[in-house]
Amino acid sequence: GETGSEMIESILKNEPKPLPPEVPTEIAQIIGKCLRKDRNDRYQTTREILFDLEEVRNDLTFGETTRRTITDEIE
Repeated sequence: GETGSEMIESILKNEPKPLPPEVPTEIAQIIGKCLRKDRNDRYQTTREILFDLEEVRNDLTFGETTRRTITDEIE
């Protein structure tokens, strides 16, 4: 929007633009939940966000460790 009121209206009514494809799906889902229009659908506490972010980190770390292990075994 060109004015402050247009920006506020856009935030309240329009869905955000999609994130770039290089953003991991899990992170995009967390960001999407943060930006939901209905406050009851969003995270209620920062602790909930932290929990989900830690889960993603653990999953990504586990996946990377698994890939390295498999690659090492093949070589």
